[in-house]
Amino acid sequence: PNMAECEVIFTRLHPMPAKGLAHGRAVAGVAVAIAEAVNRHSARSLDIELCRAGGWLHDIAKGQRDHEREGERWLRELGFDRAGAIVGAHRDLFWEPSMAVGEREIVYLADKLIQESRLVTVCEWFERKRTLHRDDATAIRAIDHWREQTELLVAAIGTEAGQPPAEIAKTAMVA
Repeated sequence: PNMAECEVIFTRLHPMPAKGLAHGRAVAGVAVAIAEAVNRHSARSLDIELCRAGGWLHDIAKGQRDHEREGERWLRELGFDRAGAIVGAHRDLFWEPSMAVGEREIVYLADKLIQESRLVTVCEWFERKRTLHRDDATAIRAIDHWREQTELLVAAIGTEAGQPPAEIAKTAMVA
């Protein structure tokens, strides 16, 4: 969806609270900055507007059970399959170093660099999750698995972008 369509989605169809909008806007800004850096450095042609829309809309169903899957379903029903796939993968992304880095991976990582609407490290983001679920051994194992996978993704994106994603994110937060 373009930005006007995103606005209709999160103001009329599936209203988001101001806090959710601020988070989505920050994630979108970071995702766009990272995608632009990848495109510049690696001569790739990632879809910048898809990264922006995916970042804005990734938490559209926050508060719903399995919010990432529900948000994906909503967007697919509206005909936005590519954005839906990004939303559906923003929490538990399956990715391995042998796979390409695309818009889905960039939005996933951008979400892990933003807590509420402020920039954090991937380490801080996962430590917060570990603290929230400290009494659930199964959740801790899953969090540790996603953290390891995310660290591999950070390295891959850094190589494609020519600089660490956290550094790129800092410039997006200043802009």
